[in-house]
Amino acid sequence: PANDVYDWAKWDLLVLSAQNHNVTLLATIGNGVPAWANGTNPVCTSCWREKPLDLWANPIETTAWYKYVHAFVERYDGDGFQDMPGLQKPLKYYEMYNEPDLRQGWTHLPEPAAHQFNGNVNDYVRLSAVGYQALKDADPSALVVGPATAQTAGNPDTVINGQLWFMWDWPEWMAAGGLNYVDIVSFTRYPDTPNWDAENYVDFFLYFADNNRGGKPVWLTETGWSGSSTDPSQTKASNFARFTFQAWNHTFVQRFFWYSYHEPSFPDVTNSAAKALISTTQGPHAPGCEPDPYFHPTYRAVEVLVDVFSAFTADDHPAVISPNENVRVYRFDKDGQTVWAAWNKATSGTQNINLDTNGRTVRMISLFGDDLGTFNGGNLVLGPWPIYLTTDLTWNQNIGRITGRVRTNSQTFGNGVPGLTVHAAGPVTADALTDADGNYVFSGLPEGSYTVTVTGQSTTPANRPVTVDRETPWGRTSFTINGAGSLTCDF
Repeated sequence: PANDVYDWAKWDLLVLSAQNHNVTLLATIGNGVPAWANGTNPVCTSCWREKPLDLWANPIETTAWYKYVHAFVERYDGDGFQDMPGLQKPLKYYEMYNEPDLRQGWTHLPEPAAHQFNGNVNDYVRLSAVGYQALKDADPSALVVGPATAQTAGNPDTVINGQLWFMWDWPEWMAAGGLNYVDIVSFTRYPDTPNWDAENYVDFFLYFADNNRGGKPVWLTETGWSGSSTDPSQTKASNFARFTFQAWNHTFVQRFFWYSYHEPSFPDVTNSAAKALISTTQGPHAPGCEPDPYFHPTYRAVEVLVDVFSAFTADDHPAVISPNENVRVYRFDKDGQTVWAAWNKATSGTQNINLDTNGRTVRMISLFGDDLGTFNGGNLVLGPWPIYLTTDLTWNQNIGRITGRVRTNSQTFGNGVPGLTVHAAGPVTADALTDADGNYVFSGLPEGSYTVTVTGQSTTPANRPVTVDRETPWGRTSFTINGAGSLTCDF
């Protein structure tokens, strides 16, 4: 709120939550300058984009941005000095703003306004230089990921299809010395054509990245599904898997971030326009009803991918097998285990290839975890959905899940009821106990129809019929304990 006065409450909450769930954060700091730092009128709602007044002051240790970055990193670096109380998982990765190059091109104005940072390329590189020194002074082991541009690394123009989209281009950033103030090169990019894989879209932009990264590793800090609102969830899941393996294939690509993991619920939560893996209610109806996520089928496809390839880390890059230009086949080898991912690059149709398994019998697994039987090598038919082949023959295709929450009728976030028994009856019968937050989960279920109840309690509803199917959404199977008061959680 003022120079040298910082309110860490929201960041503390985020860091503690990530720590409690073993999540490693990439901390994006900046993305807004308070009025006291840029000298604008406090009632100016858009002036947070303006650069700090003292950005170019010297010595840089006296500037507001240096002091803020230094204090931020010092609080979360885990060195025992001025640390956040309870810090156990220090932050080690930082961005200085997100998409600082982006203009609001969607307004179609001749010179659209800056979207995040209203400064030229030299202003942004100065911001990076000051922030970089502040970060390294506080924690030499911390790393800066940047410049997190909305344009692909190497992009030579600020105009796309006749529209001005960027404040500056990538060559300008490099010429201004931008590479000196990042440890990891980053940018955002979305596959934005229906047939992006067949057009070798990822190969194309990663070629530019490889030639404009100055030998530094690359993180794609934002990518995701970009298609028609009528595209089925199977297409979204296929796009996720395709992108994952193409990025994994390049040794200089260390990480990519899928946009997004979470989003607000649509009026119809099964709407196929939903882009995230899960959705939750937000707004006035959320207190008391959430957390109660709704899982989209792509979430299950991600789980299957993670499970099948669990033996391999981000540094275990695959070998590329190219039977023909119309398919993609990647082979991972480690500690005697071999796993393949393979598909037809087109969005429809099939391709026949000959796949050599070196005389081994392998298990074939679908994008959503179906057991497709065994394969001994030879002719393999590939469609547009990736399939996996593994020398681990122990795959269990019963991966269905029922999740929900048991809560009181109090309209608060902390209204979960722990220690209750929830019963599921269907193709199999099982019981689960609610955890400290009132959440329960049944895992490893075969597909089919189930009825879920809370044992020994009067609830609304009294029971829930649930269909478990690997290619349909799930979640929101929650109950409210009947009693005084009222709580409406209609989704």
